[in-house]
Amino acid sequence: MDARTFPRITPQDFSRIRFLLESNGMEVSPGSQGTIRHAKHGIDLGFKYNEVSHELTLTIEKKPFLIPSSAIWNEVQKSFEKHMPG
Repeated sequence: MDARTFPRITPQDFSRIRFLLESNGMEVSPGSQGTIRHAKHGIDLGFKYNEVSHELTLTIEKKPFLIPSSAIWNEVQKSFEKHMPG
């Protein structure tokens, strides 16, 4: 499975990420680990947030065959750049 770890994610950042995902119609498991489900596009990302090290690890668990992993990671990166402080 393809995974990426994002450093310097504070608990406030993690709460903001969860709020933004849910506001955009995605299902997010409660707690610090679970699944982010984007049913419209058939994409499931696993997540694990480490509050001590301030790291968020995302893993592509399910995606349509025609959507490359690189396209998903590009969208994740663009979203982080747009919504996370510098």
